[in-house]
Amino acid sequence: MGRMEAKGKTDRKTGQVLRPGKVTQEMMTGWLKKANVELCGAGLDESPDCYKRLPEVLAEHGNSVRILHALTPVGVAMAGSNEFDPYKD
Repeated sequence: MGRMEAKGKTDRKTGQVLRPGKVTQEMMTGWLKKANVELCGAGLDESPDCYKRLPEVLAEHGNSVRILHALTPVGVAMAGSNEFDPYKD
């Protein structure tokens, strides 16, 4: 799913929810807890619920790449969902 589909759309001036997101904070927290990953920052659009699973992606490319290692994240640090990026927003 796309980022806007995941987090939804809110009017930044009024705070009114224009379109609710498909990912909730509880969904993201559940993923992180299950994977034992510490998260600092990030919004719902960065939730693991938004991404394809790595084994599935690697399987699709099995004939074109040779996998040497697969890393397991233990921590992720990102700007918080309340941060304003003038180049993106």
